[in-house]
Formats: sequence, structure tokens, C-alpha cells
Amino acid sequence: MKYLMILAGFCLAACNNSPAPAIVKDSTVILADDTVIKTLTNQVEIIAADTATRINFPEFKIVLAPLAASSEGEIENDTVYCVAAPGEAIEEARIYITSSQLTDIKVEEQAQTRLSISWEESYYEFSEWKYGYTGWEELLMNEDSAYVTRSYSLEELSVFPEVTMEEVKAAIDGAEKDAWLEIIKNAKTIRDEPFEIFGDTFLLRVSGKRKDDGRTVTKIIIIQLASGC
Repeated sequence: MKYLMILAGFCLAACNNSPAPAIVKDSTVILADDTVIKTLTNQVEIIAADTATRINFPEFKIVLAPLAASSEGEIENDTVYCVAAPGEAIEEARIYITSSQLTDIKVEEQAQTRLSISWEESYYEFSEWKYGYTGWEELLMNEDSAYVTRSYSLEELSVFPEVTMEEVKAAIDGAEKDAWLEIIKNAKTIRDEPFEIFGDTFLLRVSGKRKDDGRTVTKIIIIQLASGC
């Protein structure tokens, strides 16, 4: 998928020991113009600060807090892709949405999983292969007029398509392919060591009806957590 190829280029591997960002208390969080990090098109921009990220679509504005994005982002049609800054997590982040054009706004979340091989201090990631997905789950609004992202269990983040070991072996490439094939030679399925299934990419789907003509507008925001500790 094209967006995963884009995201792979943004993946960060550094640790972040800075203090956790402050919790944004209400939807009055509006970031100053000088915090604009990148204008994606004439219609959509991503704005980031130490404690929040705001994405402005033509139909609505959305604030994710506390969730600091990196200084990069991409857009394709109605989908925005961004990478969280090192050390950031998406669990229980608050989502504030303001719109004068839409009604019946609904926010849903989905997690995406990937397969990897972990052996001693070595690591192989199937970054452009197959992916697992949880179901879309609607997020409810809290008393602060914010939608709150959910936490996923390890069991939920272990979802992955059924694949054969022959498929897995064929998907391994690179100069160290033979070494990786030797490492996994005793594994019967991807549920055996040294395979790991993990989720580091989360999708938000925001939809609503236009007040003027009743048409449904849907936007997708894809957030990849930075690699590292």
C-alpha cells in the first residue's frame, strides 16, 4: 500500500526522555500560526506543537491531544498520514472536532499490525508485506466534548492474516536473507518464536453529513508511532 511506503521513510528510531506532554483540558486549544510545520495542499495543513497536533480539512478542524506529531506529513486524496514524535502514544488521546459545515459527526478507530522477526539484538520487519487489522470501533464523546482513543490489548494487536511459512520465507529479502532463514527454520507458524506481531499504526475515520446537501464526507487520519523506546 502506498501510504505504508511513505510512512516507512518517516520511521524514527530514537528514544525520547522528555517529560510527557500536558493534557489538553478542552477544545479551546488553538495553536498559533507560527506552529505550522507543513502545508500539504491549498486546503489541508498539519499543525504541530509539543502537546497537540491539529489537522485542518476544508470541512472541519481536528485536534489530537496530547499527541505531538513529527515535522513530516503526507496527504493522498482524503487521507492524511503522519508519524508521532518519539515517545508519543495514542492510547486515550483526546480528539476535538469543530465544524460549521458538518452534522452527525462520527469518529472511529482501527489498529493495524505487522509481522517481525526478533532474534537477540537483531530485528527484521516485514514493513511492506501483509498487515492485520482490527475492526473499526466507534469512539464516544466524553463530558469534555472530546472523542477519546481506546487502548488495545496484546490479544487484539496479535491479529494477522493466515500465511504459510513458505510465504513468509519468500517475503524475506536483503543481503542477510540466508541468515534470517536459518533463524526461523524451526518455527512452524508465525505464532512461534522468533516471530512477533505488533501494532504501531492506528487509523482514525471521521465522517459526517454536509449541512447544505446531506452528502457524507469521510476523512482518514493514519498515525504511525515512532520506533524506539
